[in-house]
Amino acid sequence: MPLKRFPRPRLITFDAYGTLLTPKGSVSQQYVKYMSRHGVHAEAPQIETNFKAAFKAVLNEYPNYGKSVGMTIDEWWIRVVRGTFQGVPNVTNEALTGLYRHFNTCDPYFIFPDCEYALEAIGSRGYNIGILSNSDPRMRSILDSFGLTPRLRSRDRDFFFLSYETGFEKPSADAFRNVQRAMLDHNPEDTQGCWHVGDDVETDFKGCLDAGWNAILVDREGEAFEHALRHSNGNGQLSADGRVLLVNENQNTGIQIYLRDLRELPLLFD
Repeated sequence: MPLKRFPRPRLITFDAYGTLLTPKGSVSQQYVKYMSRHGVHAEAPQIETNFKAAFKAVLNEYPNYGKSVGMTIDEWWIRVVRGTFQGVPNVTNEALTGLYRHFNTCDPYFIFPDCEYALEAIGSRGYNIGILSNSDPRMRSILDSFGLTPRLRSRDRDFFFLSYETGFEKPSADAFRNVQRAMLDHNPEDTQGCWHVGDDVETDFKGCLDAGWNAILVDREGEAFEHALRHSNGNGQLSADGRVLLVNENQNTGIQIYLRDLRELPLLFD
């Protein structure tokens, strides 16, 4: 039995990092490769550990990329990069700045092959589309450099909701309510027909459900997909190709859908 199709969304937002694009290999591997060209030698596992610690420390001291204290995005990230390579010999300010700027371009990333088709198909229907991402303004320029911005345009506008600019981070319900107020001309407080697509169980999936939205989890590896299928207690509906799972549809929570491939997304809606 085929899965049901849902009415046209009033709005649909996409997470960016991990949903539409991802680094080529790990961030730590790219850091090591880039810095090696500048005479700096380090091991990727140690750099990965250092990066996580440095990012957490800078974020705790200067939340939201230091915006409230007048820190620039460049200054914030260079603090992270400098902390990542603290104690590593032969590191220069020039190399650190170059590394940061390298990640301002599309070169370190690739677009998931399933997302271009999905965005093209969804966009061609004139759906109300936006980006909802816990990130800084670099994400806008990176997506633009991949040529995705025209596919994310709604009503001749680009709806980007970046946490640096809005001050709201997922999974906060305020992040989703802010989107409603900006994108919905009628009944902006009504969550009916609001959908979010993302790859993170906590910030994307549970976050939008808690805000009263419908949730679509993109799970290309299949771990969360299989877990949900095993624990659906007979409430799950699996598509014939095994790439879409509708877990529940009731009055107490939003619709929950798991996708193995983003190309299945346009098939969900009328």
